[in-house]
Amino acid sequence: MDLSQSEKSCVIANNAYALQDFLCLAATRLSRSPPVVSAHHSVLHQNKVLHDTWVKLAVNTFWRNFQAFHALNAHDEAFLRNKTKRRVYTLPIPLNSKLYSPIEKKVSGDVCNVLFLGRLDIQKGVDILVEALRILRLDETPYLLRMTFAGDGPLREQVGILAEESDWVRYTIPSDEEKISLLREADLLIMPSRSESFGIVAGEAMLSGLPVVATMNPGCTELIRDGKTGFLIRELTPVGVAAILERCVSLWRTSPEVLRDVSIRARDAAHEYLDSKKLFPKYMRMLCDVAEAA
Repeated sequence: MDLSQSEKSCVIANNAYALQDFLCLAATRLSRSPPVVSAHHSVLHQNKVLHDTWVKLAVNTFWRNFQAFHALNAHDEAFLRNKTKRRVYTLPIPLNSKLYSPIEKKVSGDVCNVLFLGRLDIQKGVDILVEALRILRLDETPYLLRMTFAGDGPLREQVGILAEESDWVRYTIPSDEEKISLLREADLLIMPSRSESFGIVAGEAMLSGLPVVATMNPGCTELIRDGKTGFLIRELTPVGVAAILERCVSLWRTSPEVLRDVSIRARDAAHEYLDSKKLFPKYMRMLCDVAEAA
């Protein structure tokens, strides 16, 4: 069904953070089309008192104004179905796969280029990664690893100090063009987030042909199969992160064909799951369903 040809219409309120529920509520009030899908991109399961309190408040006030919800993973879908008693659609954030073209990399005896790309804050696990790298500095791993932090945020000073202390760690704030180049140059992306509803960077890296090392958050586990399309961090501590980095660097050095196979499967999985051309019809069906049900 072509929504543009329908007598009914639908508004989607792109809700990225909890306080944007106010904007979503305003959209329901101002729109002449009652159905509003709240694209709830906030992390619904952070273990924080303030966030949990807000969720309880939102359930009883703001969320009941929405006709349907858009979740990014099955875990959030189950939560929203239980709390709101509304229909919930689960679709990932679409990405233009043409922007992320992998290049053939030579796996040699030089160094394994590991990339962190994102906001430098506690939620992204940057503090844990910094301490993990300090642990690795005590053995021979730094001679085989080059770590790049790309991003900005409140932990920039902590990252900058580590970069000054270690010639195998660098820190940069990239432009959009530089971000694409960093993804192409890297051998591995690490994302030790404490919480993620989706993890766009993981999808971008996989489309670039990079194996991703990520924590076992709902969004990441739907895209990453441990040892198949990436690697999952099962112990989110400095010791646990250091251990999985050592494992990946060892694979890079001794079994490059394993990482090469992971890269190929990661690219294929991300293209199938995240490509915007494949997802656009699904988004249209979601909006049409909500409009027709009004």
